[in-house]
Amino acid sequence: MKKESGICITFDDNYIYQWHGARQLFSTYGVRATFFVSWFHQLTDHQRLTFHDLRRHGHEVGYHTVNHPKASEFLTHFSPADYITQEVLPGITLMKEHGFEPTAFCYPYSDRNEQLDQELLRYFKILRWGSPDPSLWFHPRSGNQVVCAGNLDLAVNPERSLDQVKIELQQAKDQNSIVVYYAHRIGEGGIPYSALEEICKAAYDLDLEFYTLSEIAEPPSSSSAQVTILPGMAVF
Repeated sequence: MKKESGICITFDDNYIYQWHGARQLFSTYGVRATFFVSWFHQLTDHQRLTFHDLRRHGHEVGYHTVNHPKASEFLTHFSPADYITQEVLPGITLMKEHGFEPTAFCYPYSDRNEQLDQELLRYFKILRWGSPDPSLWFHPRSGNQVVCAGNLDLAVNPERSLDQVKIELQQAKDQNSIVVYYAHRIGEGGIPYSALEEICKAAYDLDLEFYTLSEIAEPPSSSSAQVTILPGMAVF
């Protein structure tokens, strides 16, 4: 059986320059990450160009809503259709105008709402949320629509450690699965740069493949292909 075990590292919000500052680290270990952007309308032209540069290095730019609301709180006052019209369509329209075609979405605060899943899957290939339950972080190589991720913000999460992450990477290898993670800042208040490098090196040494999130949504028939999301591709 062909080994397709791997790791998918994602980052949330818009810590653009911190993410871009790790590009050499990513290149050293062959990392292709997914960056989920919120408040895209507030970005400067230079910040948007920086995202384009990350994409040129093989990374994915995903979508993280306009204003970063908790889905459950939003739906106490509005409908799922309102969520799409207020928090999804304006942002992805603006991203398209600037040359991005986001096909992956992640829920702010990891506050997933099953009512919204089917609505969101009309516009995205794959959705991501998060949970403290490690059993939910491992996924098949292909055909995923909704995936759960584990937290890598080790600097602010005392319940998580590098040793735990290394055990999880070995588990992904042994189970021939993909382990999905999320973080925010790189540095103080998020994942320390040194910890990120140690995780990437450990995955590299285990011969785990680095995947963007949309790649693990590909159907099984195309699971062997490496897919790069480029401008002009259709939104699913």
